[in-house]
Formats: sequence, C-alpha cells, structure tokens
Amino acid sequence: MLQEQKINELLKSLPLWTMDNGQLVREVKFQDFLDAVGFINNLIPICEEMNHHPDIHLSFCKMRLNLFTHSASAVTELDFILAKTLEKILSTWPTLKNNSRNP
Repeated sequence: MLQEQKINELLKSLPLWTMDNGQLVREVKFQDFLDAVGFINNLIPICEEMNHHPDIHLSFCKMRLNLFTHSASAVTELDFILAKTLEKILSTWPTLKNNSRNP
C-alpha cells in the first residue's frame, strides 16, 4: 500500500489521472463506441500479461478507467505502472476526442 505522499508524487507524472474514492482514475472520450471498444481490445494482452486489470466503465464513447489492487485493498505501484502503460497508448490513440481531465 502506498502512502498519500507517495501517491501524490507519482500522480505528478500522470497529470490526467486523479484519485477518486481511493482509486486511480482516468476519464477519456473516444470518437465513437467502436473506437472505445477498439481501445479496450488493445488493453487485453497488456493487462493479461501483467495479471492486473482495470475496472472499465463504458458509456457509448466515454470511458472511465479505475485502477485499484484488490488483493491489497489499496492503490499500489502496480496501478501506477499500468496507468503509465495505458497513458502511452492513449497519448498515441489516433481518434481520442479529448485528452483533458474533463472529457
């Protein structure tokens, strides 16, 4: 489990991610539903390889990614590693409509 000070330090490298209700969160808006599902499909092999899976909430083209290590009942470094990996994919996603905190 990470202390609040360490979480705040790690968040500096992920400016579009926030802490919400004890989870690491990123909201994004895609061009359309198929684009959002395509992004999810790209995540599958990465998450399977890490054996770490985000909670994904999808409503048409808006997606919310929640990261939380259930076995630790807390946000851990593994969540930040996955967030950085997801952010790399998002930063090059060709049809991402909004890359800000408020999609």
